[in-house]
Amino acid sequence: GPMTAAIFKHSGDMNAVANPHPDLCNPSAWVLEATSPPGYSRAEYQAPRLPTLDHAYIYTWREFIPEDFFTGIDLAWMLRSQWKTWPCGSSQPIDVADELCGGGGIFNEFEIDGHMGIFDFRTRPDCRRVQLPTHEFLGQWSTYVLEIHWTTSSDGYYRIFRNGRLLAQESGIKTLYDGFVEGECDISFATGLYDEWYTVDGGDRDLLRAYFDDHAIFDMD
Repeated sequence: GPMTAAIFKHSGDMNAVANPHPDLCNPSAWVLEATSPPGYSRAEYQAPRLPTLDHAYIYTWREFIPEDFFTGIDLAWMLRSQWKTWPCGSSQPIDVADELCGGGGIFNEFEIDGHMGIFDFRTRPDCRRVQLPTHEFLGQWSTYVLEIHWTTSSDGYYRIFRNGRLLAQESGIKTLYDGFVEGECDISFATGLYDEWYTVDGGDRDLLRAYFDDHAIFDMD
């Protein structure tokens, strides 16, 4: 049936705007623009939580990051796409943060660290980190696809693609932590800007802007 997505905002904003850079990858006339002012900010388009344990999904979305995105800013941290378990219910038998590399959720796609795009896979003991230089995704639309089997057993897998090119894959791994409680910590998929940044002394940047489109989830069953 139809799913109802939500937009979560704290200081930041998200609106439908004309596509700033239509190209062959994304000729859409309208896209979502996420904006982030200096300081702590959040503007995310978040899908509802779906049944997760022993389910397989394909997640896909399009993203455009302007070439001047990092100009004149001091970036403390940033997340642009997430597969989140938090917040979890009170019946969790373990401290979820202890089971995940770096705490937080399961995946944090394109965390920005020293102007590197980072894909983090956070489930112990199969933690992985894939680094992508910013020149690979700035100034052009990119289509991303994540195919994943969510499980606490060792027969999980994931495959991540950008514009049809395989970026990373793992199989024979755990993709959910031990003690995962179905219905309370089901995965929520979000795209947008979730960050903390400041204007460099003497600069005049007042907003960061990123664009997203065609946010979709397919149930492989």
